[in-house]
Amino acid sequence: MIRPATLVIALVLAAPALWQAFFAEDFDINRVLTRYLIAVPVAALMIFCLSVLTDAYRRAVAAREEAELEEQMRKETEALKAAEAAALKAAAPSPRAPEPAPEVADADEAVSAA
Repeated sequence: MIRPATLVIALVLAAPALWQAFFAEDFDINRVLTRYLIAVPVAALMIFCLSVLTDAYRRAVAAREEAELEEQMRKETEALKAAEAAALKAAAPSPRAPEPAPEVADADEAVSAA
């Protein structure tokens, strides 16, 4: 499919001939339209060459943006892990030994006494 920019560039390329045909009436219409039809593939080729030249830059920019996004995600993940570790450390019980329940202590004394 032809891009609209291709038709506009072809129009610019054929503009002098179109002017001569429609306003100065020096050229034959068929000759001018033939020039316009030749200008369309020339304009398409020009746009293709421009896109090939700028493609490497576009890919480099996309790769740099992707690397920056990955770095940002890595930093956010590290911050979340650090916050989670701090929250777990704050919520963790102290490392001292738990005291036995009173029923268990009474049962242990009863077994010892027997």
